[in-house]
Amino acid sequence: MVYNYINGKIIIAKMYDEFNIKSRDWENRAPTWIANAMKHLHIHTGYEEVAEAIPFDNYKLKLPCNVRMLRGIVIDNIKQSRTTSVGFKLTNTNARDFINERNLNQYSISNGYIYLEKESGIARIVYRKLPVEWDDVLGVWIPMIPDIPEVIDNIGWYVLRIILARGYNHPVYKLTTNTRHANPDLMWKHTQKGARIRAQSLDNEGRRIMAETMSTFISNPNADMEELFSSHTTNVRSANNFIKYWERLSNVNPTENENS
Repeated sequence: MVYNYINGKIIIAKMYDEFNIKSRDWENRAPTWIANAMKHLHIHTGYEEVAEAIPFDNYKLKLPCNVRMLRGIVIDNIKQSRTTSVGFKLTNTNARDFINERNLNQYSISNGYIYLEKESGIARIVYRKLPVEWDDVLGVWIPMIPDIPEVIDNIGWYVLRIILARGYNHPVYKLTTNTRHANPDLMWKHTQKGARIRAQSLDNEGRRIMAETMSTFISNPNADMEELFSSHTTNVRSANNFIKYWERLSNVNPTENENS
């Protein structure tokens, strides 16, 4: 069972430390290879839930990097609801009726920005992102991988086989040899089953957690999430629940954050 993830850059280091690779022209491609290796192992990393308080100006907020799902936004203790567009759209010839009908607690998403009805302030947001880390040296996002020796070993063989397949001439490892320990392709296939089992197996604690989770969510699988993240409600109770959840994720008092 996967309990902990580490930066996939350990695989890049493995190529130099264990396999004595001399070239560096493959490094920027390595994150994609690492992600593909995990797909072959049927390891699908779950999204990471993140809470942030982000300043915004000029009616827009730039989406954080690697956002895959926006879970909710609260501004001035009011939960915002999503709409297809934000801004004045004349739907009534009477301007006063138009302003009265307009919902000022809305947002829309377009071209990497969240567009809001308020000009500036602090938005508390919860979103899900892929478990990756930015590497300043390589200038790329690197996937997080399970901190399991068998998995690390298997991904290492996968990356080495691709380096050789791209034409790198290694003095020891060859894709054409029948000697398994000298052929990265054969080693990758040989270690695949063990790595997959280690990543997916549950220990006793894992079985207990799974049983509790199933018994809890079978009866009402979405009760808490519906109340916290309903896109059509802006009432005070919904906002308060969202803020409590935001605080648990961020371990920051949002009131203090807004005043800072």
